[in-house]
Amino acid sequence: MQAYGVVPEVRVALCVERSIEALIGLLGIFKAGGVYVPLDPAYPPERLRFLLEDTQASVLITQLHLLDRIPQTDLVVLSLDRNQPHLVDKQESEPAAQFEPAHLAYIIYTSGSTGYPKGVMVQQEAFVNHIIAFAEQCGLTSQDRILCFHSLSFDASLEEICAAFACSAAVAIHPLPLHLSPEHLLSLGERLGVTVLMTSPAYWKQVMNVFYISRWLVPSTIRLGVTGGEHLAVKTLQYWMQLTGQQVSFINLGGAHRLCNEIARGKRA
Repeated sequence: MQAYGVVPEVRVALCVERSIEALIGLLGIFKAGGVYVPLDPAYPPERLRFLLEDTQASVLITQLHLLDRIPQTDLVVLSLDRNQPHLVDKQESEPAAQFEPAHLAYIIYTSGSTGYPKGVMVQQEAFVNHIIAFAEQCGLTSQDRILCFHSLSFDASLEEICAAFACSAAVAIHPLPLHLSPEHLLSLGERLGVTVLMTSPAYWKQVMNVFYISRWLVPSTIRLGVTGGEHLAVKTLQYWMQLTGQQVSFINLGGAHRLCNEIARGKRA
């Protein structure tokens, strides 16, 4: 990444499908010290153009079959599959990224439901402290396996991915988890040995309905359920405790970028 000009404060857009390539691209951006800007390939061209211009991105990482969806741009464009041989030939040692706590870690955008999408800029200090605190609160270890449920354009995905990276845990990533019924998601989680299941409160309510109506059992591999971004009804939590006999923990969090700011003020690594 650094060979293509990626240094601290340089914005790097990542527009790839949910896959191992997405994790590779994300890790590469962070290791080089760049600012991660996620772009959903499903976005309309107008929104992709707006995000690229608004963030002043200098580099765009994508995949060969997605190039037709990318607006014409003067950015440095790297295709993870087309440029793979050249990228693999680069040195394997850790990059010497000299970033400061106040440097940006990522820029995430709101949905734009009330107008234009608004970018939220999160600094390295806040981000690192949040990931450390999240991993500690969840008791994550190298034995855990976390299902990446959320969209890569939603900051909760960074909790799932980066907290796993920080603890040498495994990340299970599915191309279209939001398109799965709760029954299929639970079956997938058990088949993959998922230990930490993190979803939105709305989807979690659907999961609870499956347990209640279909009398499904909680997958034996799951030890922790996590939701965030909005409040969860107390009745839902009470039913979860009754269902699991308090053997499976549960955590409800706020939005990641808000928590980053709170942790930056209240706790320093």
